[in-house]
Amino acid sequence: MSSPKEKMPNWVPRAVDLFLGGLTLLAAVVWILIQVRSLIIVILVSLFLSFAIEPAVNWLGRRGWRRGPATLSMFALVLLGVGGFLYAMGSVLAEQITKLTAEAPGYIREIEEWLESKFGIVVETDSLVAEFSSGG
Repeated sequence: MSSPKEKMPNWVPRAVDLFLGGLTLLAAVVWILIQVRSLIIVILVSLFLSFAIEPAVNWLGRRGWRRGPATLSMFALVLLGVGGFLYAMGSVLAEQITKLTAEAPGYIREIEEWLESKFGIVVETDSLVAEFSSGG
């Protein structure tokens, strides 16, 4: 007894074509977004900055400034503020990195002792401590 061959429904090839077409379209959109990611980031940052300085530019405009010089002066103030913030954070970050580097051998020894006491794992860290101590 042989069973009669069942024919594939007519909608299956069309559904497969639609699925593969949609998948291809999705892959193309993702690829394009990855390619223009940096441009999108620049546009979003620009929009944020323009919305952030608009009230100050409008305030200067009400006091008789033309829009161009008011915008330029606000961007200059923003750049000075960002520069000052980065300078302050940079010095703090440099100080913290120096402190971490100086105290790293002690931290390594503490981790080594903790691993040995908790888990019985013996780790040889002498070369790592020597590397940190020598600054290299």
